[in-house]
Amino acid sequence: MSRRLSTGVVAAAFLAAGCGSGLPSGGARYTVSAPMLALRGKPVTACYAILTSLPPAGCGGVEVTNVNLTDIPGLTVYANGTQETPVERLVGIWDGQTFRLTQPPSRSSQDSTSPLPVAEPPSTDAKAAVGDPTQIARDGAKLRRQGILVLSVGVGADGVDVLLAVADSHSVQAMYASYGSVHISGWLQPA
Repeated sequence: MSRRLSTGVVAAAFLAAGCGSGLPSGGARYTVSAPMLALRGKPVTACYAILTSLPPAGCGGVEVTNVNLTDIPGLTVYANGTQETPVERLVGIWDGQTFRLTQPPSRSSQDSTSPLPVAEPPSTDAKAAVGDPTQIARDGAKLRRQGILVLSVGVGADGVDVLLAVADSHSVQAMYASYGSVHISGWLQPA
């Protein structure tokens, strides 16, 4: 299911551009099923949540490189140049900044990928306090420089919920060490 959110509900992080060419040769591979969106002159984004305006004003997700949206069947091109794909299965390498595809997108037989909660417990170095969602949001740029992309943060029924682009061990333990007890989920899944 594609997540469509009103402009007032989501503050989407729009990522800096960078086009890739050629296939990556190594690194951890991840997969996700998601629509992709490209605003005119902006990078392609695999969308976790799309703003509900028509045409879409943007989306929150991860920047995707090594893809040409015009090659994807079912592409919608809006009058302002915005391009939106149907839900596609994407496989590639996450480098902490961008998701570089290692194979062409393929039509997904499922709805968008739902985040998976992390089972990894905090290390003994973790902060004892309960995480502060406001501080996590303020630290977004600092975390991004560490290769940790926070897609959303909020307060759930039993604590602070944090959605990371990739919930690898490095990112998870860094979040626990900096913010204490938080519930972490990851969107991109190991391939």
